[in-house]
Amino acid sequence: MTIPRISQFMSFLLFAFLYFNDVALAQKKEPANYDTKKTFMIQLLPYLNSPEIPLNTQKKIKKIVRIIQQFPNIRLHIEVHDSGFDFVKDKKISKNESQSRSEDLAKNVQDFLESLGVSENKITAVGKGAGSPFVFNQKDPKNSFVLQESKYSYQKNARILLQLTPENVDDNINLELVLESEKIPYWF
Repeated sequence: MTIPRISQFMSFLLFAFLYFNDVALAQKKEPANYDTKKTFMIQLLPYLNSPEIPLNTQKKIKKIVRIIQQFPNIRLHIEVHDSGFDFVKDKKISKNESQSRSEDLAKNVQDFLESLGVSENKITAVGKGAGSPFVFNQKDPKNSFVLQESKYSYQKNARILLQLTPENVDDNINLELVLESEKIPYWF
């Protein structure tokens, strides 16, 4: 190649780079709106018929606590939902018994978090009983498994929700990145 051809080729490469770079930038998604506080929801599974925290759930809670300790301004809300079913006796239980079981488990989760060093004033805990069934189809609540009266539907309703709420916008971004890097499933 001669010097003029090399010069033309270099000009072409520069043009192509700039053109495709502009196209790539134009196709990038807009960043998520972090102007407001978000609540990160993490679902954990309890034992059925027991206020004890399963070992695999304890491991997940420990992992979450290590993350929480990186963010001093995070508030944590624990919400426990009971199945409303006694799997040993194979029958539905009363609303009062279901409420009591969920409150006991919520208190145990709170105590466990405090034993791992999470400050008591950052945590709130509530037991919801079986009054808020897990609904798979939000548009048609009648298709909720709980309303179909199967054992599986009651089992699916039993859950522990940890709600992490950062107090400032920067922590929203950082917490999301850390949860993703640790492969902890969450939703808003």
